[in-house]
Amino acid sequence: LRPIVISGDQGMGKTTSLCTLTAGALTSGECRVAVVDPLGSMEGFENFRFTAEDALVLIDALLDRSIEEDDSDWVFVGIDDADHLGPDIVDRLHVLLRRAASRHVALVVVFSSSDEVTRVADETALKIRFGAPKDA
Repeated sequence: LRPIVISGDQGMGKTTSLCTLTAGALTSGECRVAVVDPLGSMEGFENFRFTAEDALVLIDALLDRSIEEDDSDWVFVGIDDADHLGPDIVDRLHVLLRRAASRHVALVVVFSSSDEVTRVADETALKIRFGAPKDA
């Protein structure tokens, strides 16, 4: 699976979209959810909020759990304000994505970022840019 990057200007609905995706993952019932929200913008997900470092540890543990039990669980990670993550965290997330793919474990990572998508996305990312409508 490829990471998904939602980017755009402030007020374009990036956090709202990420909250909707996160809520959908939670209602699926067979998903483990982690939210990285450095600015605290994602209201209602406090029980799933982790620091970026703790989220990496959790993802690693969840991948091991899914691999060992060979069940249908998948892991959803929503990262709001991803432009506040250090490059080392982003690199480690991409390593976990490759690890999950090589072991056939579904790891869905959705980044929301106000800066350029290339800041948090590698070349495999599905990039979605929110912007103001163009005048005709």
